[in-house]
Amino acid sequence: MLPHARAALAAVEEARGAVAALHGLLRGRVAVGMATSLPDTVLADPVGDFAAAHPQLEVSLREGTTDDLVEELRAGRLDVAVLGFPHAPPDGLDGRVLVESPLVAAVASDDPFTGRAAVTCEELASRTLICLPRGHGLRSALDSALAARSLSARVGFESGAMTLLLRLAARGAGVAVVPEPALGAAGVAALARPPVAVPITPEIRTRLHLVWRRGGPGGPAARALLDSLLR
Repeated sequence: MLPHARAALAAVEEARGAVAALHGLLRGRVAVGMATSLPDTVLADPVGDFAAAHPQLEVSLREGTTDDLVEELRAGRLDVAVLGFPHAPPDGLDGRVLVESPLVAAVASDDPFTGRAAVTCEELASRTLICLPRGHGLRSALDSALAARSLSARVGFESGAMTLLLRLAARGAGVAVVPEPALGAAGVAALARPPVAVPITPEIRTRLHLVWRRGGPGGPAARALLDSLLR
């Protein structure tokens, strides 16, 4: 009986939201997801502005890996999320690409890769890599590119914090594989000896998507948030 009870409660909540929408109000709950590796500027301003404009609405934000948040979306526990995928969103989800960028090898200023025009996947596989953990879209893009050449990553350090990955690379702990724009983050650019970006050939690209369940979020509040994020 539990699934039927949950469906009934969700229907009641949606009906309440619809009535409130008729009166020019937004009520109810909206759950937003964001990959832990992303900078807080991606969602802080738009979601914060939306919550401030609709004080009757309960807005929650959850961080996690791409794989975990995809399951949360499919299960209906999240309404929208900003996640990284190398290609299109997985089955059951729709989305829009927000940013697309190449992955680069970030290394210390005195690393053997510094000054190179590009490094190959074979060269990456020969070094200690500094990466996001499995389950993140960026890591999937890297693993897929290496697997296509019958290679695998020799990972020495894993973290969901992009700044930590780049700080380790700047110290010479290995080669960090990150999106090119990540090197412009304030905490990285301000280092006394910031890491250096070296292109990877052939190019590996990652895409940042705004995603939601196929068919769109269920309630009027979630649909209003999605509309505001898509503007």
